[in-house]
Amino acid sequence: MLKKIKECEKNIRRGWKIRNADPDEIILEDPKYGRIEIVANCEGGHDQICQISPTGAAIVLLVDELEDKIYLHTEERPAVMKENGPQIKENDLYIPFDYLGRDSIETIRGYSEGSWKDTAKKEIKDEAGYDVVENDLEELGHINKDTTTVASYITVVLARHNSREEFKELNEEEKQKIKNRKWYKTEEVKEMIRKNQIFCALTLAALNVYFQKRS
Repeated sequence: MLKKIKECEKNIRRGWKIRNADPDEIILEDPKYGRIEIVANCEGGHDQICQISPTGAAIVLLVDELEDKIYLHTEERPAVMKENGPQIKENDLYIPFDYLGRDSIETIRGYSEGSWKDTAKKEIKDEAGYDVVENDLEELGHINKDTTTVASYITVVLARHNSREEFKELNEEEKQKIKNRKWYKTEEVKEMIRKNQIFCALTLAALNVYFQKRS
């Protein structure tokens, strides 16, 4: 547990604010995105970290049902990229050190202050370059990315689109982290999962929801 509130204030992320500074519970809030993190002093002397994200969180499966294709892209995530990620020592990990730095193949996801539909349309535009309308979207279910520390859920969204449409140019920010935008046959995606080429837990969970719904 952080013992002194002043120490906490010096070390919180830029832009975050302390909402509550009770000795047994510190609540941090990200005013830009509305995320909340709580560090509570639990019985047994360990800290319990709880994360709460906005209700508009969505993970989107962009699918061409006629062609039986699913959109995926490669994304650089700081936590798994060796050059840009946190300073990790080899004995901190339960996996080989050279496992880090692999490209993460993912579907579209994000969150906003609006509804899951608002988020889905925005993220499809930002990450794939496509425009979709509300009638193209379907709510498939909800997933929790970590039931130990996360109190909120992410809506799994099916978005129907024509895979033959050319990809549009992304903005500069997205171009820096998103590569290899591609439509894959469903069987290709399942083979990638079997070979552990897709290791993003949120992507795997969303794909599983989709596969179960269509079976």
